[in-house]
Amino acid sequence: MTPNPNSLPSAAVLPTIGTPPDVIAPQTRFVFADRADRFQSLAAGHALGDWLDFLGRLTRLQHDILQAHPAVPLPDAAALARAREHHMPPLAVASWPRDPAWRADLHSLVAR
Repeated sequence: MTPNPNSLPSAAVLPTIGTPPDVIAPQTRFVFADRADRFQSLAAGHALGDWLDFLGRLTRLQHDILQAHPAVPLPDAAALARAREHHMPPLAVASWPRDPAWRADLHSLVAR
């Protein structure tokens, strides 16, 4: 019998990898600025130059907006533990109350 190349191996044959590394959050001072610089450096002379230039200008606006974005509340340790216990995401799309600052940022981005 030939093994099915589309089937997944059983858990018994998968190697264990241990604890995953901590997530390193992006540095808000650079994340969009670095991307904007990269897009704009790629745009010159590229067949998709206009698109890359647009992406560069968009990410530059995102950078400017992010620099003025206020600190917003995040889940506390108890909420994170509860999410972990129930195998749920820490910021559930349907139930996490979004801070109004995100809407102000979106309006600012669209207005420019």
